[in-house]
Amino acid sequence: MVVCLLASLVLAKCSPLSAQEADQSGIVLDFPSQEGTSLYPVAAQPPTPGISPETPPETPPETSPETPPEWTPEISPGAAPEMPGESSAAPNFKIVENVTKILPITTPYPTSDVYIVRLRAAPPIAGYTGGINGIPATAAKAVRDSASDVLHSVVGRIRQTRRQANRKSSRLNLRSPAVARFNKWLGRLQDGVADDVKLPRANVLYSMRHVSNAFVARLTPKQLQQLKRHPAVAEIKPNYPISKLTTNSANFLKLPETLWSTRGRDRAGEGVVVGIIDTGIWPEHPSFSSDVDLLYPDPPATWKGTCQVTADFQCNRKVIGARYFNGGFRAAYGQEDTLTDWTSPRDADGHGTWCAAAAAGNSNVPIILFPRKTNLGNITGMAPRAFLAAYKVFWGNAKSAGTTATSADVEAAVNAAVADGVDVISLSLGSADPSATYFSDLAYLYANLAGTVVVYASGNSGPPPFSWYMYRSISNFSPFYLTVGASTIARRYTSAAILGDGRIVPLFGFGSGNVAVQRLGLVEGAAARAAWKSESRAQYCTEGSLNATKVAGKIVLCAYGSTSTASKAAEVASKGGKAIIVTDMPVEARLFPPIYEVRLPVMGAEAGATSVLRNHTRTMASPTASFAYNFKTDINTDQAPDVASFSSTGPITNPAAAPRLSFPTNDILKPDIIGPGVSLWAAAPASSLASSSTPTFAMLSGTSMATPHLAGVAALLVERYPSWTPSQVMSAIMTTAYVTNNKRGPIVMGTTGGAATPWDMGAGHVNPKGLMDPGLTFPTNAADYYNFLAGQNLDYAKTVAPIGTKLTPIPAYNLNRPTISVSRLNKTVLLTRWVQNVADTVSNYTAYIVAPPGVITLINPHRFTIPPMGIVSFALRFTVVTASPDFQFGSLTWRDQFGHVVRSVLAVQPLYQKTETQLSTLANGHVVRSVLAAQPLCQ
Repeated sequence: MVVCLLASLVLAKCSPLSAQEADQSGIVLDFPSQEGTSLYPVAAQPPTPGISPETPPETPPETSPETPPEWTPEISPGAAPEMPGESSAAPNFKIVENVTKILPITTPYPTSDVYIVRLRAAPPIAGYTGGINGIPATAAKAVRDSASDVLHSVVGRIRQTRRQANRKSSRLNLRSPAVARFNKWLGRLQDGVADDVKLPRANVLYSMRHVSNAFVARLTPKQLQQLKRHPAVAEIKPNYPISKLTTNSANFLKLPETLWSTRGRDRAGEGVVVGIIDTGIWPEHPSFSSDVDLLYPDPPATWKGTCQVTADFQCNRKVIGARYFNGGFRAAYGQEDTLTDWTSPRDADGHGTWCAAAAAGNSNVPIILFPRKTNLGNITGMAPRAFLAAYKVFWGNAKSAGTTATSADVEAAVNAAVADGVDVISLSLGSADPSATYFSDLAYLYANLAGTVVVYASGNSGPPPFSWYMYRSISNFSPFYLTVGASTIARRYTSAAILGDGRIVPLFGFGSGNVAVQRLGLVEGAAARAAWKSESRAQYCTEGSLNATKVAGKIVLCAYGSTSTASKAAEVASKGGKAIIVTDMPVEARLFPPIYEVRLPVMGAEAGATSVLRNHTRTMASPTASFAYNFKTDINTDQAPDVASFSSTGPITNPAAAPRLSFPTNDILKPDIIGPGVSLWAAAPASSLASSSTPTFAMLSGTSMATPHLAGVAALLVERYPSWTPSQVMSAIMTTAYVTNNKRGPIVMGTTGGAATPWDMGAGHVNPKGLMDPGLTFPTNAADYYNFLAGQNLDYAKTVAPIGTKLTPIPAYNLNRPTISVSRLNKTVLLTRWVQNVADTVSNYTAYIVAPPGVITLINPHRFTIPPMGIVSFALRFTVVTASPDFQFGSLTWRDQFGHVVRSVLAVQPLYQKTETQLSTLANGHVVRSVLAAQPLCQ
């Protein structure tokens, strides 16, 4: 019998719960019996941020800097305290498990006062396999089986795979009575640890139990030191700041004839719940309207979430869940700015609304741009009939210097999403410090084991030397989730300029809209500088750099960079300019949004057109130009996809010097995949450019944009293959990816124009056509992940697996993933992989290998026959014949008689020391030359 020894040191009251206690430990936010709080209320017009319809916002009391603030008494688990800026008439909610215990902040606190405390005494609900005081297991059946089967045998894996054929076995059963009992037990455990260090309940911001056994609290230095020595505590980390990682994409991905074709566009993704952890959502936008021709059904039976209704926010039959998390932000930065945002799930920033629409926005929503009422076509989310749940974690005030989130709020939101029954989580966020995200990696592991697919942005720092990260630019590199980079699509809006000498220069952008631009003077910004301003500032048209006398009534050439296009346009407009052409625009900037704030035409020019324009201004006595016509849309004329220049890449340049990284190894290849992320349209909150009832749209770029695209694709896979585990969903996305562009050349890296490598694009570009029938998947189970963590020499690895589990540490390159990476190879290495046949036919597969240069690559077996749902293992051996300091790339492709193509990327680094001559001086003064042989470095 397994006994919770550590827990007994902390909590003598870890006894089995009574039936009454179990009934009281539910994890759903309960609506009070008040009128107007139903799940599907009639949408109301949102009020002005920070102003309640019933009462004016309260001003937080000032606190003397010499006197610490008074904290409120312990918060009752039955109701949330009233918030500054909220109406006293706002409905109260039952505060349970992983919902914010929000504190009325009276003064800002630095992030160093707030910590995430993770306990080792027991796993979270998603990982608990039984053995504690008679409480039954709560983990999904597939997780429990993987902890008990001999999983390194084919028989064991087949046995487990057959169990997973039922969707229920691979998903956490949120309605199980055992979940309620263990949830309550974990709460008592956490309370016991807090009591041991005399931590007031009012200082606990979050209690997380579904995918984290952790709490977030404001600690004194003494409490921090006591918890570090506490036997039940595994890790303590600060509350880090986290940033956002800021159409035609559905057609570009060919979804209408692939993943949408089975049930049709109008039902694609139906029954799946996509969770967006971001800046909130604007539920009245047409992309989220439930007032559509085909009525939305009731939420699935697995849904246990709720809508955190406030005076300014309500859900509908499309947006079925919404919550907000600001405890970590308030503890770090103070009260959010209620003059520019709402203390509710409503989105004032736009980032979360955009991501939600890209992942699961309604079908065929027309893009109407105001004030010109220009129609740019329709937009559709990747999974247009999927349900949405929004989790708002981003806030802002003067101290935060912009919109930011904290690691505490993000991890609490992940716990809530899994507890609510979300199928896919989309996270378009990251941090300059990898510690901010890696500390939550265990939460993502347990979310994976609970059956929730997690999709994460790779980051927007670009590859070295453009990256400002110390080790590698990619910020989210755990194997527990799908890491997404950004790519371009083949679309541009074009126009042209007719010069005074009759030459026609191609331009791109939205041109003059409905406003005709006649022949005007043409001037370079550098030639129109204001007094006492440098030519370099005027070249970029920075604020205050231009001379009104030289600019008025003319078209101005402003160089790309240094400041935003909107800022350049504003400067030109303020000095009387009539139009602007941004010169030397890079490839991914060819699609930039219309700029309505300044109401003047803005166009862009690539390098060739820029040269012609500059030559004209410098050689003609009176240079002039006009725009030839309004913009037109060109599809599939440009080379695409390319890897966006801002998309973060690997590898780690010096793993040994990266102690803060959770997995300081290049044996996990990231990113996993790339998808559309450059200049794409999606929904935006209402703005000052139109009334609040008028839908607006935004064109954005970033891995933030690529991530919800892949989250939507994952939702389509969950709908199509409900029995698959998250690792199988990720596997199918990777093994079916393509690596060539629409011009039949290799996908290139935007920064260099050279062929992209797997460290730039992972397995390649997402390919929905292949996803319809991937053939084989690489299933990764709980035991695989536990053994992987044990092999990484991490302090907390021993606390992850269920108590009593016998671990067999494995190197990272032996984790059962589709992509294969081996760094610092020492002569030869043998590794294994397992694949499962997810087709409904008996298949005969043959291996085709493109070996990495300088590396002999052998496989056994090179052919196999596999029945439906069958499991087969194979071994790969890499042997160095030509050493190199750089990674060398190849591929392993399995093909069968039915046309299935299953491709794995191979990345091998046969690192070595150069042969050199060593000089040593003997005692007698003779010089001896000794040749040092080339020696591959051991891992």
